[in-house]
Amino acid sequence: MFNPTKIIAIGLNYHDHAKEMNVSVPEYPLIFMKPPTTIILDGESIIYPDQTKELHYEGELGIVIKEKIKNVLKDEAFKYIAGYTCANDITARDLQRIDGQWTRSKSFDTFCPLGPRIVSDIDPVAGLEIITRVNGLIK
Repeated sequence: MFNPTKIIAIGLNYHDHAKEMNVSVPEYPLIFMKPPTTIILDGESIIYPDQTKELHYEGELGIVIKEKIKNVLKDEAFKYIAGYTCANDITARDLQRIDGQWTRSKSFDTFCPLGPRIVSDIDPVAGLEIITRVNGLIK
């Protein structure tokens, strides 16, 4: 069982989504974090906060790191990967625009559904298709 201390994410790394948001892909990775309280398991309900009127979702590939690491060389990174899982990055898009940064809009409890399982027998570099479902319907 994994007990994550944080979720680290890269924003605007998907070119089509950046175009959709009418922003350019940044020169350097745009990094943000989500606290562990955002995590819920596959099938659990996302809580829609009263503060927002514009909740968005983004299907993502989650990479599960198997131990605490720091300053890992690029060539050695894969040996610290426990596996991969489906992730859903929930965002209160209207709050993101108001704040001008991403902390509040992405950090509400339940804003990071994960699962249904962690798999290790895939090669994400070879390419994967990510399908997002909302209430069972493909989006």
